[in-house]
Amino acid sequence: MKQLLLSISLSLLSVSVGFSQTVSANQSDPVKVVRAGNKTTFGKGQQSVADYLISKNISVSEGITYKRAAFKLLIDHQGKVTDASRFYGGISSEIDAEIIAAFNTMPKWNTTVSENEQSMVYVVVTLQNQVLTAELY
Repeated sequence: MKQLLLSISLSLLSVSVGFSQTVSANQSDPVKVVRAGNKTTFGKGQQSVADYLISKNISVSEGITYKRAAFKLLIDHQGKVTDASRFYGGISSEIDAEIIAAFNTMPKWNTTVSENEQSMVYVVVTLQNQVLTAELY
């Protein structure tokens, strides 16, 4: 009899714990992606992004006179890049991979998005005569 009561008590406890975890997981708000506009910046502006990429010593191949690639960055409310991906164009697969790795390890951005939002920033990187430049959108 004691074993039966103990087993019923334990099963009720496990069901109630499972239920409370399910309820709390459903109550959290999903993260919403918002266009950055003027809410998210890095350093003093576009030149700061280009300076950062240049400081990462991305291997620029000779012979490329002009190439562009557009990247999408997702930045959380604390200013950390949570995802970087190339979505248009390309310089070369190796250089694009190095740029994505550099974006993913960037220092914090300045942002005013709320805790349940991620800011979406587009960066167009241009390689012209072995000089990298960046434009933010």
